[in-house]
Amino acid sequence: MSIIKHFTFITVLLLTLSSEAANEKNVVLQLKWKHQFQFAGYYAAKYKGFYKDAGLQVEIRERDIKSSPLEDVLAGRATFGISDSSLVLQRLHNKPLVITSTVFQHSPLVFMAKASSGIRNVSDLIGKRIMFQRGVDDASLLAMFSIVGINNKDYQFIKHNFDNMALMKDYTDVMSAYLTNQPNLYRAMGEEVVIFDPVNYGIDFYGDLIFTSEEVIKNDLASVDAFTQASLKGWLYAMDHPVEIVDLIIQQYNPSLLRDTLLQEAMQTKKLINAHLIPIGTINNIRFERISETYKSLDMAPIGSELTGLTLDEYRTDTQVFLGKWGIIIGVVIITLFVLLMFFYYLNRKLNERVKERTSALKDSNKLLEQHVENIKQKNEALKSAMLQVNQANEAKSTFLANMSHEIRTPMNGIFGSLQLLEQMPLDKLAHELIESASFSTKNLLVIINDILDFSKIEAGKLNVSDVPFDLYKVLSSLQQDVQPLVENKDVTFLINVTSGTHQYWRGDPVRVKQILINMVSNAIKFTEEGTVVVNIEDKQGLHIDVIDTGIGMDADMMSRLFGRFEQADSSTTRKNGGTGLGFSITRSLVELMGGKMSVVSKVKQGTTINMFLPLKQAKFEDMVHKELPHIKLLKTKKVLLAEDNKINQIVAVKMLESIGVQVTVVDNGQLALDAVQKQDFDLVLMDIQMPVMDGLAACTELRKTHKDLPIVALTANVMSDDILKYKQEGFNDHVGKPIDQAYLLKVLAQYLSD
Repeated sequence: MSIIKHFTFITVLLLTLSSEAANEKNVVLQLKWKHQFQFAGYYAAKYKGFYKDAGLQVEIRERDIKSSPLEDVLAGRATFGISDSSLVLQRLHNKPLVITSTVFQHSPLVFMAKASSGIRNVSDLIGKRIMFQRGVDDASLLAMFSIVGINNKDYQFIKHNFDNMALMKDYTDVMSAYLTNQPNLYRAMGEEVVIFDPVNYGIDFYGDLIFTSEEVIKNDLASVDAFTQASLKGWLYAMDHPVEIVDLIIQQYNPSLLRDTLLQEAMQTKKLINAHLIPIGTINNIRFERISETYKSLDMAPIGSELTGLTLDEYRTDTQVFLGKWGIIIGVVIITLFVLLMFFYYLNRKLNERVKERTSALKDSNKLLEQHVENIKQKNEALKSAMLQVNQANEAKSTFLANMSHEIRTPMNGIFGSLQLLEQMPLDKLAHELIESASFSTKNLLVIINDILDFSKIEAGKLNVSDVPFDLYKVLSSLQQDVQPLVENKDVTFLINVTSGTHQYWRGDPVRVKQILINMVSNAIKFTEEGTVVVNIEDKQGLHIDVIDTGIGMDADMMSRLFGRFEQADSSTTRKNGGTGLGFSITRSLVELMGGKMSVVSKVKQGTTINMFLPLKQAKFEDMVHKELPHIKLLKTKKVLLAEDNKINQIVAVKMLESIGVQVTVVDNGQLALDAVQKQDFDLVLMDIQMPVMDGLAACTELRKTHKDLPIVALTANVMSDDILKYKQEGFNDHVGKPIDQAYLLKVLAQYLSD
């Protein structure tokens, strides 16, 4: 028995020691640059013991400029590496790398030039000396160049010498830099810089990513998971304790760094990680696909290349998961069975006791399982309740939007309808211009109201622009009238310069073109206390529009937040100047929706220049001539019944119809409409929906029982797409929305009343 006890003790001891030895794994992390706060999460994971708790001994190496992290990992000199979205490009070129996690949601890599160099926008980079690492970590910069039409022949390439002061030493005119720290080095010396961020040109790549090789994953997936999770835990700690980690970096990694500089870098790094909005480590495969499509569209990767195998989840097969979780348990069970077979005689009595113990444990497990099942049931009930609340909220929102649409459009109908009737009257030139301007502004307001009320269209990115002929000079004249009150109480001169030879007539969306101009000009006037605001218009295969002001200007930090929604470039100006912070975001969306481009250059206390290009096509004068509405003569003497309870709307509709000879009978509700149809024959019925006594839907249903062929048109302020579909399903032939557009109303009447 003594021999058996000693043998059992030695066996258990060997298993324990071998298990501990197996858990101790040495790995090497290759950074993409020198030690700084950019890699704070990895220092924190090692310092706080997160790597050790995961069974890892981690060596953190700073960058050797003679090689790249990708080369080191694929060559086996490092287990893990830190790089950026250029990993996607390398994977498209069949490099056997695998991204295990994201860290930076946005890339900090930008181009930087001294403000004193005179470089203000991307076009100024042509012919300049530009220093960066071609093909290494700089893919987003090359993509930005390709989008703006700059190729390799347009500038002098300078190989990066990794000297932070390269601009000060006149080694180059422009250099690639990290937004987190390098601009601050120059500003600390009193040298302002100009930043060119790929994000402002639609290139929003990931920043730092953790990656390894396919070989490492296939050999030890569990260690890859352990390293990744410990690193992310380290990042969360570093973000919550930046001062502590800054001191750690200075003490153990890079004593030459300044504490204030590292703290500034920590603030910028936190913005790029964006963990308060997107959980750190989140991998969005759709975003990786968009990045790969950008490379392909710019001929930086083969069209037929694929991203298969890019992320860690693709390597988690059922077999691997099973072996990873249960392999050790199966091995222990086999060893246990072997020992039991050898010592079965001696352990027979204890076996019964173990059976009893296992039975008790099984009962406890069953109780836990029952509790888990009950918890799942409770969570399902909570989920059902939450879904019900969401559905109720959506229904309430839809009801609110429908009611608001109706209530706003009803008074708008009186305004717009009256303006249309006034336009048809004999007026002097000044009165005609005023009516025309008011009508144009009313249409603008109506379009904007439509977009605000139709939340589903805006949220889904389905805001459309029209393609109609318009007079550019009328748009500019209307702009002049609208902004004139803004400059009357300020020492500001507003000018519109149209280059000689600029075409007058264009095809596009005049309402959106004016909305773009109004947004940018009113913003320029708002932030210009004295001086000038100038709009320059030039015809170059489309419309080139520059809005130039001599206002307060913006620094690099303000510029980086310029196109964010509900963002003010400087929050301190909000109380003084007001505004929602939507102007620049909406304007850029409209410009891009038209296929155009927009850029902004600004300097504090000197002013701002906004450059926009709209690729519109020219129209002819003949396209602008308003011809007589078709089929008007065919409508004369036709009998139309108008069911409408609002007196103002009655007056507007009657005047519009009587002006072309239509005989109109007016009733105040649906019941009176039924009575009128029984007493007299009508050629068509215009039916409001919301009326007292009997609404339009009920009246239409009753009329269809006896007059199946009588045209019935819904004339209502309800213009939501769901409402229009419902009306047609209930028996209405067509729909005319309020405010009433007379031309469209007559077009609908002609469709149903032409003999």
